[in-house]
Amino acid sequence: MYPQTKKMAYRDINISKQAPPKENLAPVFSEFIGETKGQGKIDNFVDDSKSNLKMSSSIKSDTHEIKFNSDLSKLLNLFESETDQRKRWLTIMGLIERKILQLRCYKNPTLAFSIQSQKSGDNYFSYIVIRAAFFDLYTGKKEIRRYFNKMEDYPQYNSLEELKSDPSFMNEALIEIKSIMADLINKEDITIEYLESQLSDLEQYSHERYRMSREIALHKKNQEKAIKTRMEQENKISQELEQEEERYHKEIRAIKGGKEDASHKEIMLTKAKDDHKCNMNRIKDKGKLNF
Repeated sequence: MYPQTKKMAYRDINISKQAPPKENLAPVFSEFIGETKGQGKIDNFVDDSKSNLKMSSSIKSDTHEIKFNSDLSKLLNLFESETDQRKRWLTIMGLIERKILQLRCYKNPTLAFSIQSQKSGDNYFSYIVIRAAFFDLYTGKKEIRRYFNKMEDYPQYNSLEELKSDPSFMNEALIEIKSIMADLINKEDITIEYLESQLSDLEQYSHERYRMSREIALHKKNQEKAIKTRMEQENKISQELEQEEERYHKEIRAIKGGKEDASHKEIMLTKAKDDHKCNMNRIKDKGKLNF
């Protein structure tokens, strides 16, 4: 009979020997804006697109390319306009992101060790170099390097790999690197409070711009409505004037074709002319009252 064994999964095998997880320090916003103006992925993308737009056509009389170049130019202008308006926001977000990555590097440093041989007098010593990833707010990802004791200070160990298995040594190395990180973080002149205030100002500015854009849009809509109303009124008045002219000429023809004597016709024509003049002025004055 086979002895009973504990049921296991693949991940249960040698689980204790697995290395601790490394920090994923890939940024999101930080690469969009460069350290100085004209740098960063946004500006590089715009420059590359403009260069493409200036390239000569590979096919003569390419009708598609003429249209596509027009589309590319419009989209590029739109892209530049939108990113320019939001570059301040992207810059602040990039700084906040790098602050976060700084603190994550401090919380969980990823240490790497190497040996560098140097001569001191007549003797050579094996200096231990510690490296760790860190983030500078302006330049991005960087590496901290620190000379930390010598292998000769640990005669009981035959190699650096053996020394790294000593918890005391690793703890001292962590304390050393974290002290450097803490010093760099504390010396920075960009505080969390400053970044918070900048975002708050941008949000307030955004609300103000949105309010102004709504007011402009409403004003434009009212103007368009007023213009439309005026055009409709002017068309209506023009129609009424035409109808009055048509009515007047019809009345004149009827009077002239009537059987009344000449003196009576003259009186009727004079009255029709006066009525027509009065009606025309009334219609015109009605239009003036609306403007």
